[in-house]
Amino acid sequence: ISSLRREYQLLSCNCSDIPFRRKTRMYEPEPNVMVAGLGGTGQPRGDALRCVRNKASLEIHMTRTALSVVLCLTSLPSLSGLTGCTTTPTPSVVFLNPGTVLPDGLPFSEAVRVDNTLYLSGMVGITPGTMQLAPGGIEGESHQTMENIRLTLEAHGASLEDVVKCTVMLADISEWGTFNEVYKTYFTDRYPARSALGANGLALGARVEVECIAVIQND
Repeated sequence: ISSLRREYQLLSCNCSDIPFRRKTRMYEPEPNVMVAGLGGTGQPRGDALRCVRNKASLEIHMTRTALSVVLCLTSLPSLSGLTGCTTTPTPSVVFLNPGTVLPDGLPFSEAVRVDNTLYLSGMVGITPGTMQLAPGGIEGESHQTMENIRLTLEAHGASLEDVVKCTVMLADISEWGTFNEVYKTYFTDRYPARSALGANGLALGARVEVECIAVIQND
Protein backbone atom coordinates (compact mmCIF):
# COMPACT_ATOMS: atom_id res chain seq x y z
CA ILE A 1 0.00 0.00 0.00
CA SER A 2 2.88 2.40 0.78
CA SER A 3 4.44 1.91 -2.66
CA LEU A 4 1.05 2.43 -4.31
CA ARG A 5 0.58 5.64 -2.30
CA ARG A 6 3.98 7.00 -3.46
CA GLU A 7 3.17 6.14 -7.08
CA TYR A 8 -0.22 7.84 -6.74
CA GLN A 9 1.34 11.01 -5.27
CA LEU A 10 3.88 11.21 -8.14
CA LEU A 11 1.16 10.66 -10.74
CA SER A 12 -1.01 13.30 -9.05
CA CYS A 13 1.83 15.86 -9.36
CA ASN A 14 2.27 15.07 -13.06
CA CYS A 15 -1.46 15.49 -13.69
CA SER A 16 -2.14 18.39 -11.34
CA ASP A 17 -1.69 21.20 -13.90
CA ILE A 18 -4.09 19.73 -16.47
CA PRO A 19 -7.23 21.91 -16.95
CA PHE A 20 -10.34 19.72 -16.88
CA ARG A 21 -13.81 20.09 -18.32
CA ARG A 22 -16.62 17.88 -17.01
CA LYS A 23 -18.32 15.46 -19.37
CA THR A 24 -21.21 13.09 -18.74
CA ARG A 25 -19.25 9.91 -17.98
CA MET A 26 -15.59 10.97 -17.44
CA TYR A 27 -13.14 13.82 -16.91
CA GLU A 28 -10.71 14.75 -19.67
CA PRO A 29 -8.36 17.71 -20.35
CA GLU A 30 -9.48 20.64 -22.46
CA PRO A 31 -8.63 20.29 -26.17
CA ASN A 32 -5.20 21.37 -27.39
CA VAL A 33 -3.77 21.58 -23.87
CA MET A 34 -0.02 21.30 -23.34
CA VAL A 35 0.90 20.21 -19.83
CA ALA A 36 4.17 20.21 -17.90
CA GLY A 37 5.54 16.70 -17.45
CA LEU A 38 8.60 15.23 -15.85
CA GLY A 39 11.71 17.25 -16.56
CA GLY A 40 9.69 20.33 -17.51
CA THR A 41 8.93 19.17 -21.08
CA GLY A 42 5.52 19.69 -22.61
CA GLN A 43 3.11 16.78 -23.05
CA PRO A 44 0.55 16.73 -25.89
CA ARG A 45 -3.11 16.13 -25.16
CA GLY A 46 -2.82 12.33 -25.73
CA ASP A 47 -0.24 12.02 -22.97
CA ALA A 48 -2.45 14.07 -20.69
CA LEU A 49 -5.35 11.69 -21.28
CA ARG A 50 -3.12 8.72 -20.52
CA CYS A 51 -2.00 10.45 -17.34
CA VAL A 52 -5.61 10.88 -16.19
CA ARG A 53 -6.54 7.32 -17.10
CA ASN A 54 -3.50 5.90 -15.34
CA LYS A 55 -4.39 7.90 -12.24
CA ALA A 56 -7.97 6.58 -12.25
CA SER A 57 -6.74 3.00 -12.77
CA LEU A 58 -4.31 3.36 -9.89
CA GLU A 59 -7.08 4.68 -7.61
CA ILE A 60 -9.18 1.57 -8.35
CA HIS A 61 -6.17 -0.70 -7.74
CA MET A 62 -5.41 1.00 -4.42
CA THR A 63 -9.02 0.59 -3.28
CA ARG A 64 -9.05 -3.12 -4.16
CA THR A 65 -5.72 -3.69 -2.42
CA ALA A 66 -6.90 -1.92 0.75
CA LEU A 67 -10.11 -4.00 0.81
CA SER A 68 -8.11 -7.22 0.40
CA VAL A 69 -5.88 -6.31 3.34
CA VAL A 70 -8.90 -5.50 5.56
CA LEU A 71 -10.60 -8.81 4.66
CA CYS A 72 -7.38 -10.69 5.40
CA LEU A 73 -6.94 -9.04 8.80
CA THR A 74 -10.55 -9.53 9.90
CA SER A 75 -10.36 -13.23 9.02
CA LEU A 76 -7.65 -13.76 11.65
CA PRO A 77 -9.09 -14.15 15.20
CA SER A 78 -5.80 -13.04 16.80
CA LEU A 79 -5.93 -9.73 14.91
CA SER A 80 -9.65 -9.01 15.25
CA GLY A 81 -9.00 -6.73 18.22
CA LEU A 82 -6.52 -4.69 16.18
CA THR A 83 -8.91 -4.17 13.29
CA GLY A 84 -11.90 -3.33 15.50
CA CYS A 85 -13.83 -6.26 14.02
CA THR A 86 -15.05 -9.48 15.60
CA THR A 87 -15.22 -12.97 14.17
CA THR A 88 -18.10 -15.40 14.64
CA PRO A 89 -16.86 -18.55 16.38
CA THR A 90 -17.99 -21.97 15.20
CA PRO A 91 -20.64 -23.29 17.63
CA SER A 92 -19.77 -26.30 19.76
CA VAL A 93 -22.18 -29.19 19.08
CA VAL A 94 -22.23 -32.30 21.30
CA PHE A 95 -24.60 -35.27 20.87
CA LEU A 96 -25.42 -36.71 24.29
CA ASN A 97 -26.52 -40.30 24.97
CA PRO A 98 -25.72 -41.13 28.60
CA GLY A 99 -28.53 -43.66 28.94
CA THR A 100 -30.01 -41.77 31.88
CA VAL A 101 -33.58 -42.36 30.76
CA LEU A 102 -33.64 -43.76 27.24
CA PRO A 103 -32.33 -47.29 26.57
CA ASP A 104 -29.55 -47.87 24.05
CA GLY A 105 -30.23 -48.51 20.37
CA LEU A 106 -32.74 -45.73 19.64
CA PRO A 107 -32.18 -43.74 16.40
CA PHE A 108 -31.92 -40.34 18.11
CA SER A 109 -29.91 -38.63 20.83
CA GLU A 110 -31.27 -38.13 24.33
CA ALA A 111 -30.10 -34.52 24.04
CA VAL A 112 -27.94 -32.27 21.84
CA ARG A 113 -25.96 -29.39 23.30
CA VAL A 114 -25.14 -26.40 21.09
CA ASP A 115 -22.87 -24.07 23.06
CA ASN A 116 -24.93 -23.40 26.23
CA THR A 117 -28.27 -24.44 24.75
CA LEU A 118 -29.54 -27.94 25.49
CA TYR A 119 -32.14 -29.50 23.18
CA LEU A 120 -33.93 -32.51 24.70
CA SER A 121 -35.66 -35.14 22.63
CA GLY A 122 -39.33 -35.60 23.39
CA MET A 123 -39.84 -37.54 26.62
CA VAL A 124 -42.72 -39.87 27.41
CA GLY A 125 -43.59 -41.47 30.75
CA ILE A 126 -41.39 -44.58 30.52
CA THR A 127 -39.58 -46.07 33.46
CA PRO A 128 -35.90 -45.05 32.97
CA GLY A 129 -33.87 -47.60 31.02
CA THR A 130 -36.96 -49.44 29.74
CA MET A 131 -39.65 -49.01 27.15
CA GLN A 132 -42.45 -49.56 29.67
CA LEU A 133 -44.90 -46.74 30.40
CA ALA A 134 -45.60 -45.82 34.01
CA PRO A 135 -49.02 -46.91 35.29
CA GLY A 136 -51.81 -44.50 36.18
CA GLY A 137 -52.90 -43.13 32.80
CA ILE A 138 -52.41 -39.47 32.00
CA GLU A 139 -51.64 -38.47 35.60
CA GLY A 140 -49.06 -41.21 36.20
CA GLU A 141 -47.44 -40.68 32.80
CA SER A 142 -47.34 -36.90 33.30
CA HIS A 143 -45.41 -37.29 36.57
CA GLN A 144 -43.00 -39.80 35.02
CA THR A 145 -42.49 -37.64 31.93
CA MET A 146 -41.53 -34.61 33.99
CA GLU A 147 -39.25 -36.74 36.18
CA ASN A 148 -37.53 -38.06 33.08
CA ILE A 149 -36.98 -34.49 31.88
CA ARG A 150 -35.54 -33.51 35.28
CA LEU A 151 -33.16 -36.49 35.28
CA THR A 152 -31.97 -35.76 31.76
CA LEU A 153 -31.34 -32.09 32.50
CA GLU A 154 -29.38 -32.89 35.65
CA ALA A 155 -27.28 -35.47 33.78
CA HIS A 156 -26.09 -32.66 31.52
CA GLY A 157 -25.46 -29.95 34.10
CA ALA A 158 -28.84 -28.22 33.90
CA SER A 159 -32.09 -28.13 35.86
CA LEU A 160 -35.77 -27.38 35.38
CA GLU A 161 -35.00 -23.75 36.24
CA ASP A 162 -32.92 -23.55 33.04
CA VAL A 163 -35.81 -24.62 30.77
CA VAL A 164 -36.93 -21.83 28.43
CA LYS A 165 -39.35 -23.62 26.07
CA CYS A 166 -41.54 -26.75 26.18
CA THR A 167 -43.71 -28.39 23.56
CA VAL A 168 -46.46 -30.65 24.93
CA MET A 169 -48.15 -33.32 22.79
CA LEU A 170 -51.25 -35.04 24.14
CA ALA A 171 -52.90 -38.13 22.72
CA ASP A 172 -56.21 -36.66 23.89
CA ILE A 173 -56.36 -32.87 24.15
CA SER A 174 -59.22 -33.19 26.62
CA GLU A 175 -56.62 -34.40 29.17
CA TRP A 176 -54.80 -31.08 28.94
CA GLY A 177 -56.20 -29.92 32.30
CA THR A 178 -55.00 -33.03 34.16
CA PHE A 179 -51.53 -32.71 32.65
CA ASN A 180 -51.43 -29.01 33.56
CA GLU A 181 -52.01 -29.72 37.24
CA VAL A 182 -49.01 -32.05 37.29
CA TYR A 183 -46.86 -29.79 35.12
CA LYS A 184 -47.30 -26.79 37.43
CA THR A 185 -45.76 -28.64 40.38
CA TYR A 186 -42.40 -28.84 38.58
CA PHE A 187 -41.95 -25.09 38.09
CA THR A 188 -42.10 -21.97 40.22
CA ASP A 189 -43.55 -18.70 38.95
CA ARG A 190 -40.93 -18.66 36.15
CA TYR A 191 -42.76 -20.84 33.67
CA PRO A 192 -41.05 -21.61 30.34
CA ALA A 193 -42.67 -20.60 27.07
CA ARG A 194 -44.90 -23.45 25.92
CA SER A 195 -46.93 -24.90 23.07
CA ALA A 196 -49.54 -27.65 23.50
CA LEU A 197 -51.27 -29.69 20.84
CA GLY A 198 -53.34 -32.80 20.39
CA ALA A 199 -51.72 -35.67 18.49
CA ASN A 200 -53.25 -38.61 16.67
CA GLY A 201 -51.20 -41.20 18.53
CA LEU A 202 -47.82 -41.04 20.33
CA ALA A 203 -44.88 -43.46 20.53
CA LEU A 204 -45.48 -46.58 22.67
CA GLY A 205 -49.12 -45.58 23.01
CA ALA A 206 -48.18 -42.82 25.47
CA ARG A 207 -50.77 -40.31 26.68
CA VAL A 208 -48.29 -37.39 26.72
CA GLU A 209 -44.90 -36.39 25.30
CA VAL A 210 -42.91 -33.27 26.28
CA GLU A 211 -39.98 -31.75 24.43
CA CYS A 212 -37.82 -29.07 26.12
CA ILE A 213 -35.07 -26.54 25.40
CA ALA A 214 -32.84 -25.31 28.23
CA VAL A 215 -30.12 -22.68 28.45
CA ILE A 216 -27.36 -23.60 30.87
CA GLN A 217 -26.50 -20.51 32.94
CA ASN A 218 -23.37 -21.68 34.75
CA ASP A 219 -21.05 -24.28 33.30
